Amino acid sequence: MGKTDLGAALRRAKSTTPTTATRPSRAGKKGMLIHIDPALSRRLKHLAVDEDKTLQQLGVEALEMLLASRSGP
Repeated sequence: MGKTDLGAALRRAKSTTPTTATRPSRAGKKGMLIHIDPALSRRLKHLAVDEDKTLQQLGVEALEMLLASRSGP
């Protein structure tokens, strides 16, 4: 994906980002903060655009996959 394509995709994503009124509720959820390398952050943002997902969705998916892989047979 070229710079122009990524820029257009990011503008589309921003224009279709739900407002706080339409976002799923955070009630009953636990917030987490992690610090990651800028290169990893950039790769995650590209993946989110490519898959039309939010970073929140990718993070939950990744954590669920991690826990599933460690739960044993």
